[in-house]
Amino acid sequence: MIAIASTINELIARGKAQNEYNNSGIRSDAQWVDFFNEALRDLVDDLRIEKTGQISFDPAQREYDLPPDFYSLVLLNDEHGCRVFKRRYYDQRIPSGYWIFNRGDKHVIDLYQYMAPMTFTFVYQAYPEPLVLANLNTQRPQVPSVGEKALIYYAIAKALRNNNEVGQAQDVERLYELERTKIRNAVARGVN
Repeated sequence: MIAIASTINELIARGKAQNEYNNSGIRSDAQWVDFFNEALRDLVDDLRIEKTGQISFDPAQREYDLPPDFYSLVLLNDEHGCRVFKRRYYDQRIPSGYWIFNRGDKHVIDLYQYMAPMTFTFVYQAYPEPLVLANLNTQRPQVPSVGEKALIYYAIAKALRNNNEVGQAQDVERLYELERTKIRNAVARGVN
């Protein structure tokens, strides 16, 4: 039987059923969603969500914006399918390569020493899609079903810490780390 991921609303209901929820002080669905989104950002390395993209290179332009959900570059190939490597230092001339800048509100890739127009293809690791309060009953977080309780535990632990319930928060954080291990294992095996 294939497990179907829970909606945001279903996760909130399960979170409210946890004993630890009673002392957490989570007062609204908006607060749950905010904590779930924090957890998703914390889990980005464990989730290893990979996407593809293209860059239409023009020698007159050196820098190109990367997608808004960009976390890290996995690989970059030129139009011949040859791997392009990161330059060892910014102004390295030989061999040609790329450099990535974090501009604060976005990431850009710098392609240096390429002289002809071409299309680069790349694979990148992406942040999970943020959860939206308006989609409470339909949106499902991009987390393997086996570890989706990690979001609940993260939210409750965060709220407990905010309420100065440190001992209880540490107990829930241990549960979060166990769920995080389930996520890593599921991603490594390619299961949902």
